[in-house]
Amino acid sequence: MTERGIALHALAVGRLVFVDTVTFPTHVSLVFVELSPRLVSILPADYHTLQLRRESFSVASVITRYERYVVTLKRHGYEEATAVAEEMLRTAKIQAAKR
Repeated sequence: MTERGIALHALAVGRLVFVDTVTFPTHVSLVFVELSPRLVSILPADYHTLQLRRESFSVASVITRYERYVVTLKRHGYEEATAVAEEMLRTAKIQAAKR
């Protein structure tokens, strides 16, 4: 994917309710999606960022990764964060459907 393509996807991903910032450093094969301050404030640092491969970076792939992230939160017993994350996931799916 070109830098322009990644930048366009990053703009769209950045509008999702659970996303704070998106970074895609040059010469790195990953894109980093920093989660919203609302989630970051109630989770350990290990859970603040999603990492995705540049080749598959899109709104759909970020939502899919976030769904797995929510399952992981639930499995590890982060009940408050799971409730917030599930609410944000529902909203993000609505946002993505409107595009």
